[in-house]
Amino acid sequence: AAGLVHALTAAARRPCRLYVLADTSVSSWDPDVVAAQHVSAQGIVVYGRASLSRTQAMPVRHVFGRRRLDAAALASALSVRFGGRRVAVLLSGSHVASAAKVADALRPLMPN
Repeated sequence: AAGLVHALTAAARRPCRLYVLADTSVSSWDPDVVAAQHVSAQGIVVYGRASLSRTQAMPVRHVFGRRRLDAAALASALSVRFGGRRVAVLLSGSHVASAAKVADALRPLMPN
């Protein structure tokens, strides 16, 4: 955590204080607003899975990362499994960057 704080502080455009919470007293899915308020934070950045619940106490930004997704393989598997039926494809936050590729790969195989 110390290395991350050092790197982020060095990259900041102005002097700032950064804190890293490795665990939270709330839940693993929600931003720990109370802990942030204890250090007079002006905002929270949540890395990884999150509930996306809104908070009025302070701004919260989410960073999900990006995981590789083979859109063609997914489209092929869905086509084999579901044929011409309508299917809702829900991607996790780390796969959202692949949404357009998945849709493009599915169109010719599953036109419905």
